Amino acid sequence: KKTVTTAYFTPPTIAQWIYQALTRLGLPPDALGLEPGFATGRFFAAASSPSLRFVGVEIDALSARIAKALYPQHDLRIMDIRDAALPPVDFCIGNVPFSEVSYPWEGQHLPLHAYCLAKSLSALRPGGLLALIITHYFMDRTNPSFRESLATQADFLGAARLPSGALGATRVVADVVFFRK
Repeated sequence: KKTVTTAYFTPPTIAQWIYQALTRLGLPPDALGLEPGFATGRFFAAASSPSLRFVGVEIDALSARIAKALYPQHDLRIMDIRDAALPPVDFCIGNVPFSEVSYPWEGQHLPLHAYCLAKSLSALRPGGLLALIITHYFMDRTNPSFRESLATQADFLGAARLPSGALGATRVVADVVFFRK
């Protein structure tokens, strides 16, 4: 019940569009990916290649059990992203959780969406790609310090603002951000 109010599921067309963008950026068809906050596995279902493999982290046990039943071939972990030891990955994709929770990261206290972005970026191998749906506050924040700290780790490739309502019956404004480590 407590996770339902912050669950914004990604429509398949948006997940497919993000895969198309990653493919144009050079995503190999047999890459190992990370999805922080995989819910029921919409990004697994939309994968651009059947050879893509995933490590996923999801705190909501019900959603995670559904995904584990649908996608047993992937390494899906039911746990808080904060506690997850992540392996090196070739790409990161997903719709990170939005919440008022904050976690410490390299001397800062980050909101959950920013923490997921930073932790995912740290798991990327050199040359790895990241495409995450994140709240618009990442791009709109007037204090650039967090974005500047990410710029020391990866190249910002661009962003696309999703229209209001793109994530379902919500007015959440979100962006898709792209990085290459």
